[in-house]
Amino acid sequence: DDTVNDVLSDSRGFIWVATYKGLDRYDGYHIKHISLNDPRSLCEDAHGNIWAGTSEGIYRYDTLQDRIEQIEISAEIHGVQFFRVCAVDDQILVQCGKEFCAQVDSRTLKVIKMFPAVSSTVSETGSIYYMSSDGYVMEFIDGMPAAQIVCDKKIDECSNLFKMCCAGRYLFLCMDANLFYVVDLVAKEIVWRRELRVYDVLMRRNSQVWIASLEGVYIVDADLNEIDWYPSGYKSRFSLPE
Repeated sequence: DDTVNDVLSDSRGFIWVATYKGLDRYDGYHIKHISLNDPRSLCEDAHGNIWAGTSEGIYRYDTLQDRIEQIEISAEIHGVQFFRVCAVDDQILVQCGKEFCAQVDSRTLKVIKMFPAVSSTVSETGSIYYMSSDGYVMEFIDGMPAAQIVCDKKIDECSNLFKMCCAGRYLFLCMDANLFYVVDLVAKEIVWRRELRVYDVLMRRNSQVWIASLEGVYIVDADLNEIDWYPSGYKSRFSLPE
């Protein structure tokens, strides 16, 4: 199965592609295949290593040693069906199924904090956002005694949430049930609720936001005004390299 689960452009310019068959690195000329079963998500840590969340656990590809290894983080994550990863600086945020997420130090591999979460993500400033099991978007910033509710409105379809993406002042919630929410983190309110099957969201350096959906790729500005749209000529899954 060559279905693409995730795409990552790393700090050295390599393109990493995660499929059910494994992990591929493209340098512009050649493709290097790395054997790995069912990688679901990718991220790069502050040291240039590539982390992969799979259906069998968490893996780290050491770019200096050219080797991949399974990472044992906590006994509490055993038995989880799938893992997603994202990174900022020296921290990795590991989403463990739809049960909880773990904030992990990428150097020591020690769990810093754990949150009960259906899904989670981390912003460029290091703030952790996650969806609680009762439908509230939560925010945790280092130094806080506890996470805080971002907005008062509850999202009833939270169990269908499979991915959260943070871009600028907005938090994007991608649902299995063809629903797409956008939360304004400054105004602390839900500003979009659309019937749209979204797979990935990415903010470019020019502050444009690219939204990859089943219907195609939408491009909106920093105020969510639509700029352009690239329709899909076939029913396929889009993924956006960073």
